[in-house]
Amino acid sequence: MLHGVDRLTADLDVVVSLEHPSLTATLEKLEGIGYRPRAPVAFADFADPEKRRLWRDEKQMRVFSLWGPGNCLPVLDLFVEFPLDMDRLLANAQTVRLQGVDATIASVEDLVSIKRATGRPRDLADVEALNARREN
Repeated sequence: MLHGVDRLTADLDVVVSLEHPSLTATLEKLEGIGYRPRAPVAFADFADPEKRRLWRDEKQMRVFSLWGPGNCLPVLDLFVEFPLDMDRLLANAQTVRLQGVDATIASVEDLVSIKRATGRPRDLADVEALNARREN
C-alpha cells in the first residue's frame, strides 16, 4: 500500500538477515513478545540453515509464518530464503514513519523482484498492479 497499490493482506512479510547471530536474536525477540510458528516445529529450527533448505526443497516452503495468540498480533511471514542480496535491499530501501515508528520498506523495484520470485498468483497480480502504477 505504501507504493500506491491498495490491497489489504492478513500478514506482514518481514525480511531478516539469515546470518546466525542476528537471526537468533530476532527469533528470541519475536518469541518473547508472543509469536509462535504456524508449522508444528520449534521456533529455533528457523535458525538452522539445513532445516530451512529442507523446508524449501522438500516442502516448497517460501515463508516461515508466525502468529500471535488471540490474533492480537499481525501474522508475520519470514522468508526461508531471500531472493535478493541484503546489501542491495538495504541500499535501495526507504524509511517511512508509521504510527510514530520508523519502518524500513523495500523499494518498489525490489518489491517487484521479491513478488516475482515467489511466483504465487496473488504476488504476480501485485507485480502487474505495481508496474501499472509506476507507468502512470
